[in-house]
Amino acid sequence: MWTLVCTTLIAIISTFFYLWRRHRFSLFKNMGIPGPEPSLFTGNISEIIEKGAARMFDEWINKYGDVVGFYNGVTPMLIVKDLELIKNIQIKDFGNFHGRGVTSKLFRNHQVGKLKLINVDGDRWKDMRSLLTPAFTTSNMKNISSVMDACTNDVMEVLDSLSDQDKAFEMGEIYRRFSLDVMLRSAFGVESNIQKNQGIAGVNEMLEQIADHEDMSFTGWLPFLFNCYPEFSFIWKLYFTWSKYFISFPMDKIRYGFMPVINMRRTNPEARRDDLLQLMLNAEAEEGAAVNVHKLTVEYDDDVAKPTDVNLNGRKKRVLSNAEVEANAQVFLIAGTETSRTALTFTSYLLAKFQDVQDRLRSEITAVLERDLGKLTLLEN
Repeated sequence: MWTLVCTTLIAIISTFFYLWRRHRFSLFKNMGIPGPEPSLFTGNISEIIEKGAARMFDEWINKYGDVVGFYNGVTPMLIVKDLELIKNIQIKDFGNFHGRGVTSKLFRNHQVGKLKLINVDGDRWKDMRSLLTPAFTTSNMKNISSVMDACTNDVMEVLDSLSDQDKAFEMGEIYRRFSLDVMLRSAFGVESNIQKNQGIAGVNEMLEQIADHEDMSFTGWLPFLFNCYPEFSFIWKLYFTWSKYFISFPMDKIRYGFMPVINMRRTNPEARRDDLLQLMLNAEAEEGAAVNVHKLTVEYDDDVAKPTDVNLNGRKKRVLSNAEVEANAQVFLIAGTETSRTALTFTSYLLAKFQDVQDRLRSEITAVLERDLGKLTLLEN
């Protein structure tokens, strides 16, 4: 009798689970959006893990066109290559697209990850973005050019030293240290000396933690389960809650490095510096004030916009908490380090592989270096 009851329950639950999953994976098909056929168990995430996101996305675009729908676990996501559509999303119709997806739902359940700009949604995202956007105006970016020059001089010294040794070396690692040095100096006011292997305590470990954080996004087993089986999220959340006592996540390790600096900046006015971290600490807006979505688009720049006189004295202010500053400082550190490293590494590889392009670029740089770097037309192609 009990065997029959259990068998019936299992059959009912399995049927319901199958039909429910099938319904979830029919969204793009019902909307007429082309894309790869998803697995009922993992969506398309297994293919991404196997081949890598860049290669898989390229294959799908070539096969299905400029707009492709795929499933990150059970979460529907779009790949958009159409330039006009991208412009509409990023500028014209930006107010309708603030709810961006996340690589891993796991990070929306992490005490720090859920506070990051890339993981928040709706009005909370608009508020946070409106506070952070002024940090990236043209004038603020120009202010860090001298810091970048100093870092560039250091990397050139490192390359000169390595070239004298007459042996192969890994450019990716050189550029990772260079990119991290730029971010630490310009964004957080930290003189690391990381490029010359004389870094301050903890910086070398930070390099490893950044790499671990990147590897964890798609390939970690816990993010994988979160993405593929949100029906059992209460189990994963329970594990996540208790695991923090005996498992140290990369994002936690990076965060702990920022905490003393943030606390010092908050409490000691003399410790303030002109960098990204200070801009985040100084950011404020009127509580409850409407957010102008146009100011959050990629084309907006406060430096060229009409000035507005806003006096917040006597009004309730909206500011970033220490936890939000810690979380988003981590975002900028990782994003600024890894994207720059990747771009520089591939550029160096291509210049080394195609000598004619390297010669043309070198000639153009030499010809206009003393006059106007804006005339370097080859870099625009």
